[in-house]
Amino acid sequence: MNYEKFKEEFAQRFRDYLPKPYNTWTLKLCTVPKVNGFVEAINLLPENEAAAVPNLYVSDLYEAYQFYGDMDEMLKRAAEAFVIGMKYTRQAAQQLDLEDPRGHIVYMLINTEMNGELLKDVPHRSFLDLTIIYRLIVDCPGEGFNSAIIDHRMAEQYQLDEEELFRIAAENTPRLMPPIVESISESFYLLTNRQRTLGASALLYQDILECAAEKMGADLFLLPSSIHEVFLIPDAGQNRAMMRRTVVEANQSVVKKSEVLSDNVYHYCRATGALTVASDSENRIS
Repeated sequence: MNYEKFKEEFAQRFRDYLPKPYNTWTLKLCTVPKVNGFVEAINLLPENEAAAVPNLYVSDLYEAYQFYGDMDEMLKRAAEAFVIGMKYTRQAAQQLDLEDPRGHIVYMLINTEMNGELLKDVPHRSFLDLTIIYRLIVDCPGEGFNSAIIDHRMAEQYQLDEEELFRIAAENTPRLMPPIVESISESFYLLTNRQRTLGASALLYQDILECAAEKMGADLFLLPSSIHEVFLIPDAGQNRAMMRRTVVEANQSVVKKSEVLSDNVYHYCRATGALTVASDSENRIS
């Protein structure tokens, strides 16, 4: 069964596998904006009532169907997951409905070119070939944390403009998501955060690159592995074009599309404190 046929059959039969009251809710197919693109999702919504509901991503459902090879088994498992997801989503919505969000705002880095549509809806600022956006995060004991991208509606609700969001996030993110620099080999290091999630934003932390460069005794090349981590390499005159090809190939064959950060290589200069796209003009963190 191909993707389109699967999507149609799933939409027709899914509610038959759900308990009350979910089996009476309205099923809708929608497109959900995500980092680096959009995904097709199926929603179930109660009539005349606003509700937090989990998204069922069609690509994930289809992948699971291909694994099980049985539509009935797939529908049964999807229904079980939806019921569990409803409980989780309601809890998450309550946690994210904060009277004072200031202590929970962090920033993340995303690719500018791949997120044109998303950036229309969210406060943001440019950084090199990337863009800084903001997320609201809350801890979930034993389950990491919940998070949501802050869009213009949320920013207006919290009465925070982009300047204020950046100031708050610059204080919160290093505190809530402390940086880690790990040695992978003698001249290969990994920069991320303790949660190993959205860790590429650690390169924005004050003094982190300065300290790393001083420890290594050299300027640095930065190879973006994903939105979650960046590789640091002491500058020993490596071929920049070759390093960039390595990043491009990894993004095309290894990194999930939703986690790609950039095809570019970056350079940090100890003498000036400048982080630049390798061989491009300077762009200081500010």
